[in-house]
Amino acid sequence: GNECHGILVLSKMLCHLDVDERRNVVSLEVEFRGAVVPGAEYQLQFTQEDRSAQLRLFDDTQLLLLANVKLGRLESESSPTTSVDDYAFGLVQLQSEPTCRSLDDLGDGSLLRGDYTVDGDTLLDWELDDAFGRNRILALTSYLVGMESPGLHSLFTGLSINFHRTAKSDPAEANRDDVITYSYQSTRFDQNLRMLDAELVVNGSSGAPAATAAIRSYVRLPPGPASPGGIAKLLARANTRDTLKGRVYLVTGGSRGLGADFVSSLALAGATVYTTGRTLPAETADVVAELRTMGADIHILKGD
Repeated sequence: GNECHGILVLSKMLCHLDVDERRNVVSLEVEFRGAVVPGAEYQLQFTQEDRSAQLRLFDDTQLLLLANVKLGRLESESSPTTSVDDYAFGLVQLQSEPTCRSLDDLGDGSLLRGDYTVDGDTLLDWELDDAFGRNRILALTSYLVGMESPGLHSLFTGLSINFHRTAKSDPAEANRDDVITYSYQSTRFDQNLRMLDAELVVNGSSGAPAATAAIRSYVRLPPGPASPGGIAKLLARANTRDTLKGRVYLVTGGSRGLGADFVSSLALAGATVYTTGRTLPAETADVVAELRTMGADIHILKGD
């Protein structure tokens, strides 16, 4: 079935902070660990100390989203390491369909620069938003991962973001319909693990950074060739077969879905892989048998 956008889920979770605390969110450390689907029941755990809070979302078996929240007073970022104005590139146009990028494209350190605005009918909860536009910035991170880079077949896995005070931070001057300007650059792409790291700078109308962020995403295998043979072809095309020989990995929840993709990719890249799962479906046993005929070294550990 359909999955909820991770940033949308995060926004709804943050609304469990009281109004004053929402206005005092200065940074977030977020791990997206599993899918959240509409209509299902979940448990939210909330703990808070003096200047921090932690929110954890669970289903019946696992932690799906972890958010560590720092509370305080927004400060200006006086000397950013990167500024949108430093780049003389043309602006990237907003995409209506996800961009399809090759693995080589993801590894070239490309930089995107553009303007972004959120439609007034967005599902993001405006209760979180205020003069600082934090919800718009969170929506931008989701857009960049899902539509720009990686784009097609992407999975948002981690976000570390700091919000800064800008000239528009006076509530009397705030206009949440303003367009925000950003620069977004890939900093590292691991072709073996298919993980992309990127840095984001968001500028307010004054030109000063409104937010700086580190973003991590996973590039999912395309739907068609996710069989062992298809994965082997993808690895051969990327010249990453046997690049993990001598390495040992443990993959939890590797009997299906994304975990199974990890198991196949790591094993066919030459690693020794141990994987756990509460159940071992027949189709998983068939895939493991096929991988072993291809020389993969896989060990199945049944349990939580």
